[in-house]
Amino acid sequence: MISHEPADIILISSDNVQFHVHLHVLYDASGNGFASLLSTLSSTRQEPGIPILTIPEKSDILNVLLLTIYSKPIADYRPMFNILVAAVHKLKEYGIQPERYVKPGQPLFELIRFHMPLHPLDVYVLAAHYDLFELAVAASSHLLSARLDTITDEQSMRMGAVYLKRLYGLHSRRIDALKNILIRPPEPHPSTSTCCLSDQTGVSRAWALSAAYLIWDARPDMSLRYIESTMGALKQHVSCEDCKESIDAQVRQCVADWSSVKQWSI
Repeated sequence: MISHEPADIILISSDNVQFHVHLHVLYDASGNGFASLLSTLSSTRQEPGIPILTIPEKSDILNVLLLTIYSKPIADYRPMFNILVAAVHKLKEYGIQPERYVKPGQPLFELIRFHMPLHPLDVYVLAAHYDLFELAVAASSHLLSARLDTITDEQSMRMGAVYLKRLYGLHSRRIDALKNILIRPPEPHPSTSTCCLSDQTGVSRAWALSAAYLIWDARPDMSLRYIESTMGALKQHVSCEDCKESIDAQVRQCVADWSSVKQWSI
C-alpha cells in the first residue's frame, strides 16, 4: 500500500500474503477495530518491531478491502465480480460503512459499475441490501429488459420491500408512459381536394390498431427501431402524401418522447 508514512503494521491473509499498512488508516476506516482484531495487538505482541496481524480472509478479498479504504485503484488487479461483491459484504463485518466507500468516484463503486452490464440484478440486489442509492440507480437503468417474475425469494428479501417496489415501479411507469406516447394519433392536415377530414379518420383508426398491438406487447425496454418500423409501416396503406407526412411527424415524436423516457431510473 502506498503512503507518505512508513507502514506500522503487517496484515497477513489466510493464504499468507503480506500487506504493509497503517494503523491510523485502519482505525479511521473501521468502527469496530477491524472486527476487534486490532485490540489483540497489545496482548499478542511479544517482540519489538512492526506488529503482525493475521486476517481470516484470502488475499484477493483483503486486497480489495485495503485498496478501498486507501481509495487506491482496484482495476489494475482485475478482481472478479464475485470478489468485489464479497468485499462489499466484508466491509460491514470489519466495521467499514459501505456508503462511505461505495459511492460515485470511489474505486470500488466505479469497478462494480464496470461489471454492471453483465450483472445488473446482482448489483441492484447488493446496492439495495446496503441502501447504496447511487449504485442502485445506475444498476436500474440496465434492468429494463429484466423479467421481474424471475426474481427469487432470496433476492427479494435481500433487496427489501423499498427497493423491490422501486424496481417494479420503474417498469410500471415506463409502460404507462409508452402507452400514453403511442395512443396519440397523427395530427390531421387541412382538407384537400383528394383527402378531407373524414378520409383521415381511417388513418387515425389504423394508427390506433397499430398502437394497440404495441401496447399489448409493451415492455419497458421496447426498442426505438421497433416502434419506428411498426408505426411507420402505416404509410404503405396510405396514398395521400399529406397523411404520410403526418404519420412521419408523429412517429418522430413518438421516438423522441420514448428516447427521453429511456433515461428514467428508479
